[in-house]
Amino acid sequence: MLRTRRHESDRAYVALVDLLYTSLKTVSVIALASGAVGALVASRTGDTWMWVLAVLATTLGVLRCAKILAYDLKVRPTPKTAAVAARWERWYEIGSYVFAGTLGIMVARALAFDDAFGHMLGVGMIMCYASGLAARTSVRPRIALVTGALLLAPFVVAALARLDPYYAAAAALIGFYFLSYIEFVRFVYGTLRTSLDNRHALERLTRTDPLTGLANRLALDEALAARGGDAGPLCVLCFDLDRFKPVNDTLGHAAGDELLRQVAARVGALVGPHDLLARLGGDEFVVVRRCDGDARPLAEAIVAALARPFVLPGGRAEIGASVGIAAMPAPGASARDALAQADAALYAAKAAGRGRVAGWPLEIAGRDDPSPAPRTLADRSAA
Repeated sequence: MLRTRRHESDRAYVALVDLLYTSLKTVSVIALASGAVGALVASRTGDTWMWVLAVLATTLGVLRCAKILAYDLKVRPTPKTAAVAARWERWYEIGSYVFAGTLGIMVARALAFDDAFGHMLGVGMIMCYASGLAARTSVRPRIALVTGALLLAPFVVAALARLDPYYAAAAALIGFYFLSYIEFVRFVYGTLRTSLDNRHALERLTRTDPLTGLANRLALDEALAARGGDAGPLCVLCFDLDRFKPVNDTLGHAAGDELLRQVAARVGALVGPHDLLARLGGDEFVVVRRCDGDARPLAEAIVAALARPFVLPGGRAEIGASVGIAAMPAPGASARDALAQADAALYAAKAAGRGRVAGWPLEIAGRDDPSPAPRTLADRSAA
């Protein structure tokens, strides 16, 4: 259970680390309470080390509160990567270990004196903190278990060192409590991770075309909105199939569905890992990509790939495709305008004949006065 990261998606990991930093009130209360208990026991026993431990626990608690506040103000409102989450998890982990170890040593120190009231306060303190700890840090099981051990182990050792059967029984009870603590952490973490995985799976479904597995219109809209302010140039390629309806009419809708899946696979093999390939519905597809040069090579590769015959249930089909291209220079241009231009270029390509590419190459789209007329492959050859 300590090696949880390998079983988590990045999105789930970031969300779970985010939950670690929702404990400002609890950490504030325990920081003040630990200082108060330590000071009370120190005043009763006159022990200098108890005073030192009380001040140290309070100071550490305040520092942890400051770190949580910093996360709330600077990190929580911003998108986070797994690397950022890992860095903040490490900060929380270190703070949790040091504070729990200090508190555990402080309670163990209280057992060195024959002060039943101090013993009672110490046990109450670590039990209260352990209960909140299990609920708060179960999202990261390693932190929860190591922190719990650092908190409870000093009491067990100090209680056994008194060589008193009653204190030995108390140590045994703390040991049994830690076993239930482990089961509680396991249960809470498993429940939360399953819930997050299910939620993310549902989100993926709402952004995925169920037939082809490609991104759908919602995912495309979100990608265009996100990339619209990007500093780099954006290329949009719209394409549809030239003879798709006859396939449905002659071979049936099952063959048409299989054709769309094969189209998605062929084009998916051509696009890069950072490109977005989406199906808008019917036989309409869009590719969105960052590009530093002419997008025509990809468009022509798509036309060539879809010109090859398809083997479908009930027979073979030859369809072909037409592609419209638009390029959005940065900054200040609209990604949605680029999509509209690519769609208009697609219609121009289809009007000029099947298996055509039309649109504005990137170097023209970046000029102050782009040519409004789409160019076809025949125009390009003539040039």
